[in-house]
Amino acid sequence: MEELVALSRRYGSDPAYCLAGGGNTSLKSGDRLWVKASGCSLGEIAADGFVEMDRHALAGMLECVYSDDASDREAQFIERMMSARTEPAKGQRPSVETLIHELIPRRFVVHTHPAKVNALTCCVGGEALAQSWLGSSVIWQPYVDPGVTLAQSLKGRLANAEAQDGPIVVLLENHGLIVAADSAHEIDQATQALIDLIDRNGASIAAEGFDGQAFPDSSQCLDVHQRAAQQLFYGNVAVSERSDEIRALTGSEGGRAAALAGPLTPDQIVYCRAMPMWIDSPADTASEAKAQWHEGLERYEAEHGDKPWVVLLAGAGMVAIRESEGLAQTTCDVYCDAAQIYRYAGALGGVQPMAPRDVAFIENWEVESYRRAVAAGELSQSA
Repeated sequence: MEELVALSRRYGSDPAYCLAGGGNTSLKSGDRLWVKASGCSLGEIAADGFVEMDRHALAGMLECVYSDDASDREAQFIERMMSARTEPAKGQRPSVETLIHELIPRRFVVHTHPAKVNALTCCVGGEALAQSWLGSSVIWQPYVDPGVTLAQSLKGRLANAEAQDGPIVVLLENHGLIVAADSAHEIDQATQALIDLIDRNGASIAAEGFDGQAFPDSSQCLDVHQRAAQQLFYGNVAVSERSDEIRALTGSEGGRAAALAGPLTPDQIVYCRAMPMWIDSPADTASEAKAQWHEGLERYEAEHGDKPWVVLLAGAGMVAIRESEGLAQTTCDVYCDAAQIYRYAGALGGVQPMAPRDVAFIENWEVESYRRAVAAGELSQSA
């Protein structure tokens, strides 16, 4: 358990692998599995942040028949998952990816969302590119609904893993990375080898921008628009950002097209909402900026039924608006990570956003509603 805690904190506290408390890890021993509790921050986790699970019950879940209706299926899945806990009185909720941790035949499993890996998982032709770069050393998992559907889909792709020695590496399309091994040292070695290989093959992508006409530099108006947001969203907090990734995304027609094509991963939807609001030719006076925000908000709410959490300003940068400074900064951090993935995936072959049906599933999924509530402080992290 000490080794699991140290491993979890190492990856969970590194923003290159995990943001917003995301990611999950596990340890198997005999007929028990310990997996990160939903809502716990991986970077700060202690031994009591893991849920002890009955592996026989988990194995049985993979053989169960589930409803064809997505809502009913997920309700059945959550009920069975909660029943597989050995200490339900603790009130912990196991990670939604617990079944994946159970079925991968290695002692330790680490699931993260590194931007460099998601450059592959979120680009057009990512599977072919991964095979070209990495060969048979990795398993590619096409995007399917998370939870039991993902576990059942991955099960077939792991058929040969039991007979193989060494770490198992899985690339999850539009999602992230899984590395599994029998020791923490092997996890580290396999993870670093993958990152090094991506760096060697894609060394030039960091310098790539987006195609299309460049927008005029309007960075001087970013503070004006941050103040306009603060005044319009009463009681909320606005945070502005102009990192290299955000400047690349907001700096040209190609970046605009990428950003408005749709979200790349479930985490982007959870922490940033599915779509940003875009402001063309941002004004540099307070009155004009407010007018642009009023017009943009009317249009956004009519199309999406809610207020945006991320607003992109052509040639200027980004403003994130949330209910608290902590949430606003989290949204800012996650979207900066997404901007890096848009940039890298665009350079590798084109951005591949999530399908509209998959976006709608995540937006309405009870598990992600739970994560949003925990992030907003509406539930305790051990609930």
